[in-house]
Amino acid sequence: MALTPIIRFDSTDAIIGWTTVNDDIMGGSSSGKLKFANNQLIFQGSLNTRGGGFASVRTKPKCLNLASHTGIAFKVRGDGRCYKFRLTTDQTNVSYSATFSTLSAQWITVELPFSQFLATWRGRRVSASPMDPAEIRSIGFLIADQTDGAFLLEVDWISAY
Repeated sequence: MALTPIIRFDSTDAIIGWTTVNDDIMGGSSSGKLKFANNQLIFQGSLNTRGGGFASVRTKPKCLNLASHTGIAFKVRGDGRCYKFRLTTDQTNVSYSATFSTLSAQWITVELPFSQFLATWRGRRVSASPMDPAEIRSIGFLIADQTDGAFLLEVDWISAY
């Protein structure tokens, strides 16, 4: 499988444009934070399922044009919890997500075919047009696994295949 790098966290350009969105936007108290160290993105915090129950990091919109690819691959080291990889397009209020599991304190490479991504709105499945890889504008990670407590996800790189 040939990989086309989307993001490597080894330059200032790669780390500019990431932001956090947590459940505090709707009254929750989860705390997800984003930092960069050792050429990696580090997404960590604490999930609180009372009043929301999600934390996320994502890129600001830009044209990625992944039309010639069939999926996303990335290298992560997690905490044994389940996360979602999210893609957004220009479709209003719809994102596409796929769930992946991590192994505690072990680096793994995750491969997610675009066909595995489901349309969602505020975490709920919705009926929407199939995702068009040419229209992907933003990528990100989300945790909403219904488990209170600390989480940690380190990301080494993100590529398309």
